[in-house]
Amino acid sequence: MANNSDKIDNSELKLLIKKRGSCKAQLTQFETFLSRLDGCDGLSELLKTELGIRMKKIELLQSDFDKLQCEIELLSDNVDEAYADRDQFESKLFRLLSVAHGLLAAAARYPAAGAPGGDGTSDAAEECRGGALVKVADRHGSLHTARLLLDNGSTSNFVTESLCEKLDLKRYNASSTVSGINNHATSTTESCDLAIQSYTDASERAYGSCVYIRTIRNDGTAHVCLLTSKNKVAPIKPTTIPRLELCGALLGTRLCKKVLDSLTVKIDQCYYWSDSTIVLGWLNTATSRLERFVRNRVNEIQESTAGDTWSYVPSKQNPADLVSRGASDHFFISEMS
Repeated sequence: MANNSDKIDNSELKLLIKKRGSCKAQLTQFETFLSRLDGCDGLSELLKTELGIRMKKIELLQSDFDKLQCEIELLSDNVDEAYADRDQFESKLFRLLSVAHGLLAAAARYPAAGAPGGDGTSDAAEECRGGALVKVADRHGSLHTARLLLDNGSTSNFVTESLCEKLDLKRYNASSTVSGINNHATSTTESCDLAIQSYTDASERAYGSCVYIRTIRNDGTAHVCLLTSKNKVAPIKPTTIPRLELCGALLGTRLCKKVLDSLTVKIDQCYYWSDSTIVLGWLNTATSRLERFVRNRVNEIQESTAGDTWSYVPSKQNPADLVSRGASDHFFISEMS
């Protein structure tokens, strides 16, 4: 019976790898398309429309690849190789999407040659560069030309204490609205510390994570805002709740890393929360004593969250419970009323 089970697993693994190959092929086609556009002097309206459609398709491709890769990681005997495949694919996908966004942004700033109202060198195009040249004086009084970026309104709201010290600036309290991910906004009147709070949870049906940002002002008052969340359906192949909780912790670690990479402000501390004492025990255990499935995931979590804190949160106080178990419409109505 064990041999039959192994044969079924190997057959299923080969099919999943074949499907994953299709995802990689689509990504390569997108890369070829971008390389053709990169050699153009400008993008016509038709090319801009086609690029937008292809970008949406590639964004959906990420979800398809993620589902296939999760199944492969559960069935594969060489998990390190599977993780490397994931990292290689996602790095390539994010790089290509960044290039695509850059091409669209450049096309918006500089109309294609021959397009109505633009030859790529007009005064209007010069005004849309998103920057300005300014003179900056050093400590010796010498003036230097520097470029001031104007196209990032969110970042301009933040002035760090270290920058004030370097430039010898006086600091004054001022009311300012700071915008962040998904256009979430908060009003601040003074300097504050920023901390990321990541909660993870799992059930028999799904596992997931939600990430919050917590601002703490000098007077001790705090404001918490949900940044993002993500969940995944539990694998078809039956597995234990502690393993699913560990998968949720790994998902939370990866999600938090993406959030940190997206933010341009300094985050003072990251806190990770789980309601699974077993997972917290694994994270405090030498990996050499753990079985392979647990060891590989614990290794990645420990490396990504080195220097940060993992703590226990009761299930009733864990907001990620909604991500893993879902909630009825009556629950949301009662919460909003």
